[in-house]
Amino acid sequence: MDWLAAFTKHFPKKARRVGLELEFPVVNQNGDAATWNETISLLLATQWQQHKEHGHIAYVTKEFYEYPVRLNTDVGAGTIELALPPLPTLATTKQVANEIIQEVRAAAESVGLLLLTYGIQPKTVPTDESIAPTPRNAVLQHWFPSKKSFPGGDFLHMTMTASYQVHIDVSADEAARVATVLNWCTPACIALCANSPIWGEKKTPMLAFREYCWDLLRDPTPRYGIMPRVTTLEEYFALMCALPPICTKRGNEYFRFKHNERFEEFLVSGQTTALTKDNVVRTLNATFDDVIAHNSTLWFDARLKPEFGTVELRCCDPQPLDTLCAPAAFALGLVANLAAVEAYMLQFTHEQIKSARVDAIKRGIDGTVAGKPLRGMITTLLTLAKEGLEKLNEETTYLQPFFDRVLQRTTPAAKALDAFAKNGIHGLLELTRL
Repeated sequence: MDWLAAFTKHFPKKARRVGLELEFPVVNQNGDAATWNETISLLLATQWQQHKEHGHIAYVTKEFYEYPVRLNTDVGAGTIELALPPLPTLATTKQVANEIIQEVRAAAESVGLLLLTYGIQPKTVPTDESIAPTPRNAVLQHWFPSKKSFPGGDFLHMTMTASYQVHIDVSADEAARVATVLNWCTPACIALCANSPIWGEKKTPMLAFREYCWDLLRDPTPRYGIMPRVTTLEEYFALMCALPPICTKRGNEYFRFKHNERFEEFLVSGQTTALTKDNVVRTLNATFDDVIAHNSTLWFDARLKPEFGTVELRCCDPQPLDTLCAPAAFALGLVANLAAVEAYMLQFTHEQIKSARVDAIKRGIDGTVAGKPLRGMITTLLTLAKEGLEKLNEETTYLQPFFDRVLQRTTPAAKALDAFAKNGIHGLLELTRL
């Protein structure tokens, strides 16, 4: 099989649509992370169509205005993810998302749970029970080394996080450039959306502690953070193939790869050995499903998603409901004005952007890039994004909350810190509850 050609075919030319994946920490009335059984009770309370794997509820679905919507658990037992398909306009995205969110919130309240528009579990420190007991999570837990900074190891930081992810349709001729540009723009996205400064019922040194949790994985392979620059799908595919694969699946069964080989070696040979959850060795023949599975373990701040034909921006903390569309509008505008954004952003080196990301995690809008205030980059990118939205005849008012944050030099993290300082964990819950 010509694997690159198959990968390329998954990015046809089509209308520029926007999809969202909205994650929410699920907590009880005291702010403790929901248990696995409590989260499953929330899924059941929606009364949506149930889908099972291995005899257990895996996710639920419902159609809203003929658009399929999915609600599922995530890495954390106390996290849910609401996935909206790519929709034609930001206005449609806002309408559908708001109606779905109200329904899911009502389901949560019916079983005594709260959903938070916040980037991390604010109170609970994870243990092994914090991980959702799914086959894929078992494989991931095996892959990442444990530093034992708390019971369960550093991988379990990921069971605490919740993010706001944006999908935008891209075509093959632009996809790699878009992925690079959005990765280069992530310091601005992180700074604008910072909303996770309190964790373990304590103030952390970070405004966006959720994003910092990726750095705590200490995976020696470069598969998260800022992606190296690529300009063609061939270069993106080569980057992907140079990394060792973690897992794949056949039907509903997950396998972890036995050898620490590059993914390219598997594709070239067409065959490899992998282990079942019971450590039984199986021989697997390569299929394009393995490409999809491997790409899903590239956790860069922006990555391509061939199964959807989209680019996915992954670095934003969840936002207050009244600014729901701001990150999506920002990303869409940047993509629509690709040439201008690319010309501006590529004056910075990969190392400068990586350093700016670290500073944005800590200091938000007050961070720096290449020795200059990050606010300058953010203002320029917001202006370019506004121009991009105008090209698409989209409403630019969705960006106004971000312009206001730069002007006022504030973010949701500042409000979270203030609420916590005044009224502790219950003040934070009151501020961030959906």
